[in-house]
Amino acid sequence: MVYAYNISTEEISAIKFPEGVFHVVNMDDKLYVTHGNLVTGEGTALSVYTIGTGEISTYDLNMWPGQITIENNGLYVMGTDTVAKFDLQTMDKQAEISIPLNEGYYLSSIFSN
Repeated sequence: MVYAYNISTEEISAIKFPEGVFHVVNMDDKLYVTHGNLVTGEGTALSVYTIGTGEISTYDLNMWPGQITIENNGLYVMGTDTVAKFDLQTMDKQAEISIPLNEGYYLSSIFSN
């Protein structure tokens, strides 16, 4: 569940998602919410919440969404050893690259510039 605070009305409301919430990114009038477990690396879902309507659409990314960032019309997802780009409107995967890691190393963050 995610709680939202309205600055104008000073009201707090709850947004219930179909699965536990991991990361939240706010872009324009939408919240992009990942569902997954940081410890086990389980979970492959992402929900898009439209603030104006309250509509929630959930997608299976077919990869663990360790972290996400948004740039232009792309959603970039960092997984265990991959980074993928999804079309922000359709959530279709447009590109994916595997990043070879030595034992004991892991991907720790993704950001857009």
